[in-house]
Amino acid sequence: TWGRRHSRERRRSSRDRKRSRSRSKERRSSRRKERSRKRESSRGRHRSRDRSRDRKPPPRKTSRELEIKEEGDGLLLSSQAKLLRFELLDIRLFRALSDPVAFELMILLENEFNSLLRSYGDTDETIYLRFPPMKPFFRLLVGGTASRYHLTSVSFGSDEQRFSVVYLYPNTGKPPVLCYRDFLPALDYFRPPLPPPPPPYVKRPAWAKRSEEEEFPIEGKPVELSGNYLPYRFDPRLDSEEENFAYECETADCHLHIIEISDIKPKDASSILQKHLKKEYGPKLVCRDLPNGFLTVYPSKRDAEHFMGKHHIAPAEQEGIIVEIGLSQCTVRCAARCLASHNKRPATNSSMANRMLRSCLER
Repeated sequence: TWGRRHSRERRRSSRDRKRSRSRSKERRSSRRKERSRKRESSRGRHRSRDRSRDRKPPPRKTSRELEIKEEGDGLLLSSQAKLLRFELLDIRLFRALSDPVAFELMILLENEFNSLLRSYGDTDETIYLRFPPMKPFFRLLVGGTASRYHLTSVSFGSDEQRFSVVYLYPNTGKPPVLCYRDFLPALDYFRPPLPPPPPPYVKRPAWAKRSEEEEFPIEGKPVELSGNYLPYRFDPRLDSEEENFAYECETADCHLHIIEISDIKPKDASSILQKHLKKEYGPKLVCRDLPNGFLTVYPSKRDAEHFMGKHHIAPAEQEGIIVEIGLSQCTVRCAARCLASHNKRPATNSSMANRMLRSCLER
């Protein structure tokens, strides 16, 4: 009896030892696999980080953005509010208006994209414009202007050979209501804060650079540029140091001279009201048509405040006021609202002192 029990216990202990050995082997193999998986994922992450500079967006087809549907006043007003929020100017683009070279490039880009939409706005294939290698600041202007036209901007290459490609996908391009010249009166009353200091820029190693002769695969139909971009090309003899810019997502406070006129009664008095305003405030006043009313771009902030105070009779249901204007043909009643009231982002002036102090200290 004792021998049987002893042999049984001996077999059980050997069985347990084998099981423990197999479990330890499984643990070691699982750890080995986990380490190899992490190593491969880190390598793939570095590779994807290097390839992200050469990545191109896939062709797609979407519906036209911000399309206005005539299904009622409520939907029309909400669509128009979304449209006007998209018209607000970014602070980086507004800061470039005071630079003569940058402003010339911005006007050239507007003409380029307007001609592109006139020629290929209704096409069913992907169109792209390839710009020459530029400095980061000029590429920023290309991408910002392209976003105002609902176009997609992607950069390829590295360092001195980095260039921008602007894609026009089917049924996506749409010109903005306001152009860059409409924001020039804001230079008299708004001074943007200093930009935040940029992060340190580290050049890519030599093994990660592509050769100048290597071509990038870009899908779509190429279209030649109509403007002259040779003055904005990257010249290593003149632009030896690479510039870098910090990310800013604030909206510039440069919309106080632009008034939205909507809910015009009678509805057919829009053209008569535009003529009356141009006669009262001079030929420099510009009117931009909207689905429900129009935008008035006054020559100065004082003229916009004068209009709001002269014809004000009551507050509107939403933000803005009710305006009544007596014309020779009829009396027009409408809602007037400053374009700055559509800004849902934090105001620029609230953090101006902190950002300027931080910029001065870090520089």
